[in-house]
Amino acid sequence: VIKAVDEGYRLPPPMECPATLYQLMLDCWQKDRNNRPKFEQIVSILDKLIRNPSSLKITASTTS
Repeated sequence: VIKAVDEGYRLPPPMECPATLYQLMLDCWQKDRNNRPKFEQIVSILDKLIRNPSSLKITASTTS
């Protein structure tokens, strides 16, 4: 598992996971901690998603 993650493997999106939420997950899983969003950025992104629920309608593809 450690080797796969170290080589860039990331879990596929959960079924019916909104694409914007999955992208946030991927951002948080960046190998380089400097490329990960800060807590304040995560809160801001989640707040925007809550305020604009239509952005959650597009689901992430499990085949990408």
